Amino acid sequence: GASAPAAAAEEAKTAAPEDNADGDEIPASWGWPKEPFDAGYLRQYVLVYTKASKQEEWDEALAARSVGGDFADHLVEKAFANLLLNKEGTGEDKND
Repeated sequence: GASAPAAAAEEAKTAAPEDNADGDEIPASWGWPKEPFDAGYLRQYVLVYTKASKQEEWDEALAARSVGGDFADHLVEKAFANLLLNKEGTGEDKND
């Protein structure tokens, strides 16, 4: 009988016959597009996908305002700003 790795290799060959092994083309089983994405579109997608959330922007702004301080100063500044805004990062009234 055939060993398990040999059987798995044979099954992989029969499962994706359109894949070529010469290395010139991307195998169809990978699901990649035939044509590459437009560089401008791809750049814009990456910028939007990796954009900082509102909370991250809020934390960065507070950290920039307390330059030279330590972490405790940052926490005090954030607590004070949240007290003034009523809700973290929004400025909306609480519905309590």
